[in-house]
Amino acid sequence: MFAQSSSDKALLEEAAQHGPAVAAVLEMPRTEPADGLFAVFTLLDLGEPQVASVLLQPVLSAKLDQQTRAALVDRFGTARFLRLARMERPSDETTDFSGALKFVEACLAAAQERAQDPRRIAKLIADLNDPSAEIRYAAIVDLKATGIHGAAACFHELARLATTASDDPTDEPEYRRSSLLHALAALRPAADPLILAGLAEGTGQLRIDLAELCVRQEVLTAASTLAALANGAGSDPAVSQVAQDALKQLGLSRPSSAEAATLLHREIDRLEARLLQVESRDDSMETVWLWNAETQQLQGREVSSEQGLVLVAARLARLLGRLEDAGPQDRHLALIYAYQQADLLGDGVAGDARQLADSLPIAEVNETLAEAVRRGHFSAAIACIKLLGERGDTEALASSTGLPTILAQLVKHPNRRLRYAALQSVMQISPQSPFAGSSAVPRALWNFVAVENGEHLDQAAQALAWIAQLLESKHPYDELLRNAQLAEQSLFQAELTEASLNVLTALGTSGSQLALLDFASQTGRSIELRRRAAEAFAQSVGRFGKRLTTKQIRTQYQRYNASELADAAVQELLGQLLDTIESPGRTASDP
Repeated sequence: MFAQSSSDKALLEEAAQHGPAVAAVLEMPRTEPADGLFAVFTLLDLGEPQVASVLLQPVLSAKLDQQTRAALVDRFGTARFLRLARMERPSDETTDFSGALKFVEACLAAAQERAQDPRRIAKLIADLNDPSAEIRYAAIVDLKATGIHGAAACFHELARLATTASDDPTDEPEYRRSSLLHALAALRPAADPLILAGLAEGTGQLRIDLAELCVRQEVLTAASTLAALANGAGSDPAVSQVAQDALKQLGLSRPSSAEAATLLHREIDRLEARLLQVESRDDSMETVWLWNAETQQLQGREVSSEQGLVLVAARLARLLGRLEDAGPQDRHLALIYAYQQADLLGDGVAGDARQLADSLPIAEVNETLAEAVRRGHFSAAIACIKLLGERGDTEALASSTGLPTILAQLVKHPNRRLRYAALQSVMQISPQSPFAGSSAVPRALWNFVAVENGEHLDQAAQALAWIAQLLESKHPYDELLRNAQLAEQSLFQAELTEASLNVLTALGTSGSQLALLDFASQTGRSIELRRRAAEAFAQSVGRFGKRLTTKQIRTQYQRYNASELADAAVQELLGQLLDTIESPGRTASDP
């Protein structure tokens, strides 16, 4: 089928003299693409790249369909194809493998597409129950070639059949489950993430099947999960008993609940240690399997390596919190990881985690918050902070030792997100008397007002709103006015003008009144905002008296006199300012 040029024929004739092995390869028929590739790969193994490159060209020029390309990969394996791709080196003048890389990419893509074809995988799964042992064996071999896709399909079918399980081993569902477990065993280690996730998160018969599979396959990485299930984490006596038996068959004694907790804590700590080693620039992705309670199935989620570690740790933490004798630290860690997972996936917190959070007293919420901060799980920490704010209980700030509680400490934490969340929570709680660490609150408020480069303007506006709220009510912060000049500066930032006006109205300082007066008198600003500043100035004077110096008042008269050419609205506004200044009432010297 494949003809060579005269020069190529001469090269092949000469190559046949290199040895009997080369000669034997060249004498073999090459009428099909697979024949040609076999010769190419064999010649490469024999150290004859130049001869191999000649035999490759007819294969490259053949018009192969996707099925043929995939079949070639199935026959020769990915490793050989990758080696062929590396042979395309433009700098090598002795061989011509041009087009090899493109050919390899096309074949691998066809193989990948074939491996992921759900109809083909479904057929292979059906073949697992064929009366013919040969067909069953071929199905497992082909499923192994599909990798994680075949493993996921097998697991999906196993989970479905588990809901219709029968105690009679002659029933079809029982037999099919046995076939699927045999296939999952053959698909290891690709199937291991599914097996471990299903064991930890599944229910009933599915867990029992997977526990028995872990025994048959000696999956020692399941030991901590089995230990948890043996101590009631599965909330199913049948599962607990099977887990106990599985541990025994693996040569492990049944641990106590405390020992199971220690195993889980140790495994979570190991995962957290790996988290510290993940580089921020690592953009590799992986699939993590999560249990969907509604569908009773695992669902794959593509996440980063860092996120994958968090999700696996969250799975173990859930088991930890479900132990029959789970202690406070166990429950706290379970809640921390429930919050971390919810933030990572953008989902709500699971129902059992919400119930746990609602059941914790304030002291335990504070302990959970402290642990979340210690571990660097800031999303969970913020969730705990919000929980304290929603409860609005001053106990979150009350200290019997005289030292600030964790919530009060976080008001001055270096991390901006934590600091803002803590401040928001304190404002929701609205304490009416000083507490340990309360002096940090006004400093934090004004720090958020002092924006740089126009960043975090929403937080600055909210901080100003909180300050205005405190100024209008009873508050325990003696140092609230210490950095009040920042409101005088933020007034002139367009995005913060309205919020600053509210603060300056309630401040009653000489600086605040002068800032309002200057703003209302400035040209180049909208007349509406200037009128708003004039109203704020009038309210401040009416409430606190005039806090202006004689020189400042004289300057305002000069502004009015210089406005004779201004439009009527401006002249009216400047006149209103003078009316406020001239109104009878307390002055700056009044008490």
